[in-house]
Amino acid sequence: MNSPRGLISFLRRQGKALSPLLILTHDHPDPDAIASAAALAHLARILAGVRSRIVYRGIIGQVENQTMVRLLEIPVHPLKERTDFRRFRAVALVDTQPLFGNNPFPKDGQATLVVDHHVPLGETAALASLIDPSCGATSVILAQALSTLSAAGLFGLYIVVEGGRMEPKWTYLVDALLVAGIAAIHPRMLERLVNFPLRLLKRDPVQIGITFSQLLYITALYTLSWCGYGLALYVFISSLAPISPGLVWAMIPIHAMAYTAGLLVLLTPGGLGVRENFLAKFLGYYLPEAVAVPSAWLSRIWFTVAEMICLAVAAGVSRDRTPKPSEHPEA
Repeated sequence: MNSPRGLISFLRRQGKALSPLLILTHDHPDPDAIASAAALAHLARILAGVRSRIVYRGIIGQVENQTMVRLLEIPVHPLKERTDFRRFRAVALVDTQPLFGNNPFPKDGQATLVVDHHVPLGETAALASLIDPSCGATSVILAQALSTLSAAGLFGLYIVVEGGRMEPKWTYLVDALLVAGIAAIHPRMLERLVNFPLRLLKRDPVQIGITFSQLLYITALYTLSWCGYGLALYVFISSLAPISPGLVWAMIPIHAMAYTAGLLVLLTPGGLGVRENFLAKFLGYYLPEAVAVPSAWLSRIWFTVAEMICLAVAAGVSRDRTPKPSEHPEA
C-alpha cells in the first residue's frame, strides 16, 4: 500500500473483518495523532461499516488539544492495556509504528494496519501499512500552492480588467500567468508542481489523490479568504484617508498578491519589505504617494496586532472552557 487509494481499497476489501477496530495513537497524543485517528475511524465506518475505538496511553495534556477533543466531540479514550488488545479483533496504529517506543503495542505483535509519516526504524510488522515520510512537507507545499494559485488568479483577473493603468510588461506577464495558474489546478499539473520542490529536497514523489473539483473547491475557499483580507485592507486605508468604495475590488487582488509575494521571497522574515513595497507600488495607481506608502507599511502593523488580539481571545476562551482530562466522554 503506497497511496491513500490503497488504504481505501484495503478498508473496503477487509470490510467487517476489521470490526471492532482498535485505533492506537502514540503516547500523549497531539492534534496530528488525534485528527488522524478520527479520520481513520470515519473512513472505516463509511467504507466498510467498521466500529472503532480510539485509544491512547498517557494524557491529553495541552490545553489546545483538550479543547480540540471537546469542541469536535472526538471520542478518544485512555487505553486499558490488560483488556483492549485482547478484546479487539484488529489494531491500527496511527502516527506511530510497532517498533517505536512511544506506544504500548506489544513489540512481538503484528498490527492490522499502520498509518504514519515518520521514517520506519525497520520492517513494519503489519498486515498493511501506509507510511509516507514526505506527506508532512507535501501538505504544506500543496496548501501553499493552492493559496498562491488563488492569489495569482485574482491578480491576473485584476490585470485583465485594470490593465490600462499598468505598464504593458505587467499586463502581458500576468495574463500569461493567469492562464498557467488555471491549468495548474488540475491534479496532474499540480502534482508535478508539488513534486518539483520535493525532488530538490531529495524526498520521494507523491500522488495527489483528490479530484479536480475538490481542488477547485479548496481554491475557491482560499479566494474567499483573500476577499476578506482585501476588505479589511480597504477599511484600514479608508480610516486614514477618504477613498472611493469602488477601490474594494482593487484592494482584494493587490493585497492577495502582495502577501503571497512576501511569503515566496525567503530572504526576508515574513516577507518584510517585499509585501509593503508591492502594496505601495500598486496602491500608487489609485492613491497619492503620501497615502499609498504609509498605508502599505502601517497595514503590516495593523494586521499583526489584529492577529495577536484574535490569538489572545481564542486562548482565553479555550482556557475558560477546557475540561479536565477526566471529563472526556467515554464510549
